[in-house]
Amino acid sequence: MKRKIVLAFLTAFAALSLCLVAACNNGATTGNTELGGGEEVGTEGLQYQKRKDEAGNEYLAVVGLGTALETEIVIPSAYQGLPVKEIGESAFSASADVRNRSLTAISIPADVISIGNNAFSRCIGLTEITIPDSVTSIGDSAFSECSRLTQMTIPDGMTSIGRFAFLRCIGLTEITIPDSVITIGEGAFEGCRGLISITIPENVTTIEDETFMWCIGLTNVTIENSVTSIGNNAFRFCSGLTEVEIPESVTSIGESAFEGCDNLESVTFRDPTGWSCSGTELDATALQNPTTAAVYFTKTYCDYTWTKNKSN
Repeated sequence: MKRKIVLAFLTAFAALSLCLVAACNNGATTGNTELGGGEEVGTEGLQYQKRKDEAGNEYLAVVGLGTALETEIVIPSAYQGLPVKEIGESAFSASADVRNRSLTAISIPADVISIGNNAFSRCIGLTEITIPDSVTSIGDSAFSECSRLTQMTIPDGMTSIGRFAFLRCIGLTEITIPDSVITIGEGAFEGCRGLISITIPENVTTIEDETFMWCIGLTNVTIENSVTSIGNNAFRFCSGLTEVEIPESVTSIGESAFEGCDNLESVTFRDPTGWSCSGTELDATALQNPTTAAVYFTKTYCDYTWTKNKSN
């Protein structure tokens, strides 16, 4: 009789344990990456969270370092039978977990579609990361203050780069932005003082406030003919700039957009007619002179908002 009671107790305990495990899996989980079918085996101990897409399909987001000890992280394509499709907010942020300061490399699987806000912020040891073609958005401050990151290729298919996404990535010297990008957020590359050259993609219509402020190493900027607005402080203190061309499409230039660009000697307006600064009309003949236009940008009218009469 006693034996039957013990057996019944053990059976009930086992069933309860299974229920608790299932309940935990609905939230954040940490564990080994056990994959089958030839899938990539990732770093053990990473923390995941179940989420659902618009169609109601379940997937996983990586939300933390968990118990992982490695400095080179491989995020798997799937975990416990569910695809990994997102890197969650502050997942590897050194502000959230000081251990992330030691990370040197991150491998992101091909099915990830978004990188959340602050995902890798202040990962000061990070030198290498490859973003797969599947990613369509980079969140606000996603790579801010990753000071040892030297180059970044934004994949074709990316549509959005968040606010301050690469703020003060002082080691960044090269970044390629594809034409698929539509929006580049405020301050996205602010303080990237090692950045040398940048081309604004042809689908971007606005260069937001402070996007390239304090990029003191920037020597070459190409603004495509799709851009209609250049925001406040957009290129402020870009002291390495010596020349810039303003395409016909631009109709608005914000306050101090080129203030502090002390070496800017040539500004070429593709259409110098119809410009005014806070109600003061500017002489088109003067703006036709690249040297005069540069003086206007950096000194005479640097604190004003420039607007163009669209009828011209």
